[in-house]
Amino acid sequence: MLSDLFPECEQDASVASYLADAILAADLELRRAMNFYSFPTVATLVSDPSESNSVIVWESDDPQMSRAAAAAVVHAVSEATRDGDATSKYSLARELNLERAKKRRLSNSTAVLVAAAKRNRIPFEFVARNHLRLGQGKNQKQLFSTISGSTSFASAKVALDKRLGNRLLAQAGLPVPRQLTVRSKSEAVAAAKQLGKSVVVKPAQGNQGRGVSVKLRGRRAVEAAFDIACQVAQSDRYGVLVEEFIAGPEYRATIVDFRVVAAVLCCPPQVTGDGEKTLRHLIDDLNREPDRDGRRLSRLEIDDDLLRHLSLHHLTMETIPIAGQQVVLRPNGHLARGGVPVDVTNSVHPDNHKLCERIARVIGLSIAGLDLIMPDIAQSHKDVGCTVIEVNARPGIEFHLWPRAGTARDVSEIILANMYDDPASSEVATVLVLGDRHTSMVAKAIEHRFMAEGRSIGLLSKKGAYINTAPQGFSQRATPQMLARDPLLEALVYAASDRKSTRLERSRSGRLPRRVGDGDGPRELRDSQKPRQSSSERR
Repeated sequence: MLSDLFPECEQDASVASYLADAILAADLELRRAMNFYSFPTVATLVSDPSESNSVIVWESDDPQMSRAAAAAVVHAVSEATRDGDATSKYSLARELNLERAKKRRLSNSTAVLVAAAKRNRIPFEFVARNHLRLGQGKNQKQLFSTISGSTSFASAKVALDKRLGNRLLAQAGLPVPRQLTVRSKSEAVAAAKQLGKSVVVKPAQGNQGRGVSVKLRGRRAVEAAFDIACQVAQSDRYGVLVEEFIAGPEYRATIVDFRVVAAVLCCPPQVTGDGEKTLRHLIDDLNREPDRDGRRLSRLEIDDDLLRHLSLHHLTMETIPIAGQQVVLRPNGHLARGGVPVDVTNSVHPDNHKLCERIARVIGLSIAGLDLIMPDIAQSHKDVGCTVIEVNARPGIEFHLWPRAGTARDVSEIILANMYDDPASSEVATVLVLGDRHTSMVAKAIEHRFMAEGRSIGLLSKKGAYINTAPQGFSQRATPQMLARDPLLEALVYAASDRKSTRLERSRSGRLPRRVGDGDGPRELRDSQKPRQSSSERR
């Protein structure tokens, strides 16, 4: 029965080893669903020579979900030993865990930043999904995906509202497309006639190309695009934008600390005919490419924008291109809609570096993504021209890791290096007092010594948790991580007993150490809203 549940586990292994492998497999599945980039490779068995049991220890990116995975496995194995219906009960628990994991799924940019923080040993924890608290005490900083905690609300609002961004750049004399705000189909059609031959229709607020229709011609196309934009728009208050369509190669420049750190050419998705397959089948083949996994490249969705583009070239989904014929499937190379990135960072002209830095400063974003239309980014915008299509306050950075051509660039490392010159500077000084007697007294003496130097000190011992001698009213058992959240904390003193004395103390009181599955799972399944702890926490 268990071989059906956990076929990847060695069936002849000891019970402890079997549980460790099964828990690791279940946890790995949840990690993938949550979009974590780094996965565990081993679960360690820690045996207690004085007891006939073992403790299973493994690293976790999300301890709450890891405990839920472990509880589901332990309960399934326990049910199987009683000849119960382990398969159906585990399947139900597994589906519930996967559903919760998908709701907690990280954005690609957050996942890349988490992996970089782990590599650099920078403490972190999740305040909420995609919202990270990095560092400890006075050294802590926050990131919401790629939005820095130092980004002002006004700057983020300008970038989110495409009207404000366009207006602010135009007032600074920067090249932007002409743009009109409309609130009805008739206004959209009139605006399209006023702006020229081809237009773009998009919601005034939005991201990742949702609700954007480009290269529109004619009343019907504009009206249909208006309906699509309205579905995505957050409210009628912001309206829909009709903007002149600017033809030409599209580039994305990523800014960190007001400097261009990476740039890509965004190539439209295309397929090559073989004389036998229809465009529909060729698109299916395109989506089966290994790097179109939602992380490295986005899948190509067959939507109205794609069908309209094909119809302008007298093509349908049932057209069979001749052998060698290349068919471009979209009018632009938006990366969230199937575009292909090609790294061009080393080719950016110095004048274009200065232009991008100026754009970021006008909006006030130290981290930004700039969408530019220009003939060649290797030539000065003064000679060939340039149009700023959009400025993003929360730019994607994952595609810089996997360009189809050119050099891969880890922008997450640059962002973290800009926040911390040295990864060690993200932590506060920590003193561990370990022993079987008088640890609290020694820790208290160290605390007084630090406070005499004018430092803000946290103290954690069996007597309680304190910051500058003030008791902290945590509703649950305090941990060092809880004290390290204090934004003024400069050092932490932690008094703890060694394992032998702890075991002796617990045996005297009649309480045994907790083991995996001893009540963790059901409690965590009920309590799904608590912040997730950092990857340094061990279970």
